[in-house]
Amino acid sequence: MGGSGYHVGARLRRTTRGARMVKLARVLLPVLIGLWSVPASALFTGLVQIPTARVLDPNTYNVQFEFDGPLSETAVDTNLLETQFSLNPRLEAGIDLDMNGTSKSRFLGNLKYVICTAEQGRCALALGGFTLTSQLDDVPYVIATRDFGGFTLHVGGAELDEAHPWWLLGADSGISNKVVWMADYISGEGNYSSVGVQYNFSNRFNVQWAVLFPNSSGFGTRFSLQITIIGPS
Repeated sequence: MGGSGYHVGARLRRTTRGARMVKLARVLLPVLIGLWSVPASALFTGLVQIPTARVLDPNTYNVQFEFDGPLSETAVDTNLLETQFSLNPRLEAGIDLDMNGTSKSRFLGNLKYVICTAEQGRCALALGGFTLTSQLDDVPYVIATRDFGGFTLHVGGAELDEAHPWWLLGADSGISNKVVWMADYISGEGNYSSVGVQYNFSNRFNVQWAVLFPNSSGFGTRFSLQITIIGPS
């Protein structure tokens, strides 16, 4: 799950990642709690670039193959193998492998813990860390997911380091039982907004195609192809 771009981020230290997550939570929780009124749906656990507060169904996993590159050349320059495993109804985690070997560590991690579920008419709220493909780095985040009936909204924040806090914004909606559209945005220089569509061949296999638009000059428009297999654990 992630966009694509140029690899400018330094590897986060695990000792400081937790502190930044706490800082993010203090700043964002008052905003996110304002979304607290309608239950969230559970179509999938991430959009094109950003995570959501959804988690995998219990006792399942997914394996995702991601191919990204410049749209003008239709050539792949970023290739990731991403995994997520359901550890309990509120927790999922996985390992992401940089197949190109362009990151400082070829193995990146992802983690999501749902603080509050969507029960009793409330939105879901989660925190964790995800692989941001435009930086090829692990980034801590806080995210809220709320279903408005016709579409689902996702609002949160992430922070690569103290100098780079970012807003996360996304939305998705099912056009049919098979087709879902989605759009998301990560603020900050070197990041992207995206528009994509996902086709669900079954509840075990889907394909997603998206176009990503840079926030700043010097970064070209890109594409992302993501192929996901979901299985029982």
